[in-house]
Amino acid sequence: MTDLDQIHLYNNAALIQACKVGDFKEVQRLLPLSDPQAHNSAAIRWAAEYGCLEIVQLLAPLSNLHSQGCFAVQAAAVHGRVEILKCLLEYDIPPAKLRSALELAAPMYNPEIFKLLIPGSNYQQVLHNIQQANAARVSYGQIDTTVLEQCIEEYENERQRQRLEQAIAPPTTSSVRKI
Repeated sequence: MTDLDQIHLYNNAALIQACKVGDFKEVQRLLPLSDPQAHNSAAIRWAAEYGCLEIVQLLAPLSNLHSQGCFAVQAAAVHGRVEILKCLLEYDIPPAKLRSALELAAPMYNPEIFKLLIPGSNYQQVLHNIQQANAARVSYGQIDTTVLEQCIEEYENERQRQRLEQAIAPPTTSSVRKI
């Protein structure tokens, strides 16, 4: 291990610790000194879990959230960090990673989190997976899907309402052909 590797290792650990305690100035100071790959997953994940929105906002544009953001999204979802989840969802998070976060968040019964994750995920698959897992758990640890089902129903009703509004909306002048 080279001296530079050792310095990066030390700075990466310090960066992660600063993310955990929400020390924004220390994170800013350490970012240029740490290995760029460090803030792709671990640092932003810990900032998301501990509710450090300002740090997540700093790290998100520097991180590859498309491939590495799953842990940050999962941490935000499981810990009920609504504002952080909103911030992370501004980036291109693949549906499979959103589905994973929704599955992990299901036992938390947080409708705000559900409503953020449902549109981008395969929510029917999540519901099916939870129901399958519940069937395997005979007498303990079953997850009540009532809140999730209500959020899904609200989402689907809203989508249906929007489709109907679009279908019955009068044509705009640009869409009417002149004869």
